[in-house]
Amino acid sequence: MNKLAHYLQEHLRGEVVVSESVKDRYSRDASIFEQRPGLVAYPMDEGDIRKTARFAWQLAERGRIIPITARGEGSDFTGGAIGSGIILVTPMHMNKILEFDTKSGFVVVEPGINYAKLQQTLYTHGRFLPPYPASVEYSTIGGAVANNASGELSVKYGDTKKYIHSLQVVLANGEVVETRKLSKRELSKKMGLSSFEGEVYRNLDALIEENHDLINKFKPTWGKNVSGYDIFSVKQKDGSFDLTPLIVGSQGTLGIVSEVTLKTEDYNPETSLVAVYLHDFSNAQRVIEQILKLEPCALEVVDKYSIEQVTKISPNYLKGILPSRLPELILLVEFDDANKKQERKVKS
Repeated sequence: MNKLAHYLQEHLRGEVVVSESVKDRYSRDASIFEQRPGLVAYPMDEGDIRKTARFAWQLAERGRIIPITARGEGSDFTGGAIGSGIILVTPMHMNKILEFDTKSGFVVVEPGINYAKLQQTLYTHGRFLPPYPASVEYSTIGGAVANNASGELSVKYGDTKKYIHSLQVVLANGEVVETRKLSKRELSKKMGLSSFEGEVYRNLDALIEENHDLINKFKPTWGKNVSGYDIFSVKQKDGSFDLTPLIVGSQGTLGIVSEVTLKTEDYNPETSLVAVYLHDFSNAQRVIEQILKLEPCALEVVDKYSIEQVTKISPNYLKGILPSRLPELILLVEFDDANKKQERKVKS
């Protein structure tokens, strides 16, 4: 074990590993990239993350840079879960539900908790997290926060950022901050702190104020935006301030999330599915716009060429399901509202 690993193992509650097989395991994620880490650590709690960050900070002050990468289950397609320095793997120990208020629907979890496991627990209480990604069965909540994940139901419910009430975040120097919506008065107090947290608030507030017009000029106008570094949503007109939009989607580059407080929605397992056949592409935009006004929870589009390929490969797979005249597009529209009015409107 090298000196760096030995030092960390003496100070962390979790395990520190430098074996070649483990480093090989964590040198890849779901992307095409590969980068071998110097060591792998399994933090037991927030304290372990703080100590690791503080140690790397102290080394950086002496001129030795060792990057830290937080990792869930490695389902990232961009290389965000790999790095050349220290890999902090949270699912091993930091995988618990810390608190769940069945009345308000708020749930507090550690970043390494499996998304599907949390979802199943919420289901038993009639709640759920709508923005679950396609990788829900093997991804983590920490990964969803890092990527601002969205999925099949995001057409109605939005992305992960919408469901985050607050975050516990370990900064580069090991300080822990809670990101949540602050009033103008609370912001003033934060800016008066002599800590690194105070410096962050002062510098960010100044950056926003000094570049107000430029920020507004480039504010996204499109409906869906899951990119990180959402500086456009940090400060509101009433003076309220929230660091959360910066952290969500930033791939762990601004801090390491150690705890997540999430809002949940009522869960209705009885959904309705409507198939809409379009024989003319020119009507597609108008029809989809009208359907979206009815707030479907999911909307999938299948074109004629995809259907033809399926039929070519497996002639009997769709036998008896499709009309004799194959449509140019099929819209699969799902509703999860107990009110059946939307479904009837689509059918009409």
